Amino acid sequence: MKLHHIRAFLAVHEHGSLRAAAAALDMTQPALTKSLKQLEKELGVTLFERSIRGMQATSFGRSFAVRARMADAELRRGVE
Repeated sequence: MKLHHIRAFLAVHEHGSLRAAAAALDMTQPALTKSLKQLEKELGVTLFERSIRGMQATSFGRSFAVRARMADAELRRGVE
């Protein structure tokens, strides 16, 4: 698992859509999709349910979001 996977996941979780998350991260939507698929493959679970109305975190996705936020915050503090 790489830091950019965690940050991509958190952006989609926060914004609720690939388009908004990709814009916030200044990356393309296909690159963001690829990053999420890599993370889901590594974890062996589906993190989001995809629909035409956006992305909704699965129960595992919601649990992972709590830990991912903490990990991201700690890594940012370490850089500071």
